[in-house]
Amino acid sequence: MWFHHLDTGETKPNRAHQQDRVTGIDVNGRLMASASMHSVVLWDVPSRGIRRSFEIPGPNGNSLVSITPDGRWIAIRRQDSTRVTVFNGEGGGVYRELPTEFEIADLDFSGDGAWLLVGGIEGTLVQFETNDWQEVGRYHLRTHQLNSVTFSNDSTRLAAVGDSGRISIWDAVPSGDDALECDGAPIFSVKHSPGGRFLAIGKEDGSVEIRAAYSRKLLFTTPVLSEYPDYQDPVFGFSPDERYLAVGGSQGQDAVTIWDLVTFEAMANLPHDDEVSGLAYAPNDTWLATASRSGIRLWDITERKVIRQFGKGPIECIAIAPDGKHMVTKGWDNVGIKVWDVASAQQVALLDGHVEPIGDTQTLRFSPDGTLLASGGYDAQAILWDTRTWEPVHHLRGYKGQIVEMSFSPDGSRIAVTATDNRCALWDVASGRELMQFPGLAVDFSTDGNTLTIAGEAALGEARKEGTPGQTRVRFYRVPAVAE
Repeated sequence: MWFHHLDTGETKPNRAHQQDRVTGIDVNGRLMASASMHSVVLWDVPSRGIRRSFEIPGPNGNSLVSITPDGRWIAIRRQDSTRVTVFNGEGGGVYRELPTEFEIADLDFSGDGAWLLVGGIEGTLVQFETNDWQEVGRYHLRTHQLNSVTFSNDSTRLAAVGDSGRISIWDAVPSGDDALECDGAPIFSVKHSPGGRFLAIGKEDGSVEIRAAYSRKLLFTTPVLSEYPDYQDPVFGFSPDERYLAVGGSQGQDAVTIWDLVTFEAMANLPHDDEVSGLAYAPNDTWLATASRSGIRLWDITERKVIRQFGKGPIECIAIAPDGKHMVTKGWDNVGIKVWDVASAQQVALLDGHVEPIGDTQTLRFSPDGTLLASGGYDAQAILWDTRTWEPVHHLRGYKGQIVEMSFSPDGSRIAVTATDNRCALWDVASGRELMQFPGLAVDFSTDGNTLTIAGEAALGEARKEGTPGQTRVRFYRVPAVAE
């Protein structure tokens, strides 16, 4: 390896790598890292002196190398091109191995050293946080072959280019340091109130925390429904005027409780012979729909009485269109998603696109303008349906577990979908293209659309287990912009 001084023209050889061919170099300010088949060397650029040298365990072929500005971390691509080896530049040698499921094309540290970006030849970009080396986000470049990835100088954006010449720029994913720790049982669901005043956090013991959305101050917690949390996930929803919260999940005289969000007192109980598995307010606040094993009930909230009952149970999922004219339901009969005309209580369509029962209570969502319906199921996919024709528009795939929760952005341009593999993917609705991924099981967009609220985390792509750290943590991520 040779050093050439641009001002003086002086050229000096350096044989730090002995007879090895240098296959990768990265210069970051006053520091430089070089990699060969057997070693990695950390250099002081002004003096051209060696600070440290590290032996690479096992043979290493054509290496890529990147270094943080402070020299703390050095990352190289290994010979099989599917692993990254991280060295502690302060003298600790090999610190971490980061395996990937793709062939690595490029890698780069952010300017502040907080993140490492690894790009795969097929177009996948994975972002790691350097404080714990956990994956915090994924991005996808539309290309046949990715060539290069990089961060902006201020570390706020990242970019990638492929053989098509297309350059994509994303807002970098926040580190998730903006987090909220909740006491009690693991988190099952999160939901913002329509006007953005409240944040509701549903727990697996059936209780629901009500917090002020801006300050996140705990205002009230509804009672625990069961001592057996695995069997008592709550179902809940805000009234459109944010005055009330309906909480279900049990059976009997208080199967559904309506909570006043001014006094935080129970103002009504709605009875059910069977456990309530879903509920939704009508857009005009005049009635509430509940679902159970015995079908669907429409309640007059003021009179606290059933005004209509239809459908055969057991019903597990329920959603009401924004205009209140249609309702969709799904039961365990595995005959598809039923579309109902609310006024006549007649079924008007049957949607059949999932290969397994969709199940769960969070897996039907209308877009804000009502033109799309999203459904998710045990078949590890979400489907977007055109509500004018009730035909599928996009199939959102790539998960390794059943779909758990979905949330449209307020403008309807994006949808976040989570699954039991602890993968929350953000999708572009118009194209059906996956934009990036976060770790988490529960998700909801903030009312202004600028923040993704994600909870119930484990490592990205891993199913949550009992005792997994992070099950009671809520993280708030700024929704990234994407430009091409």
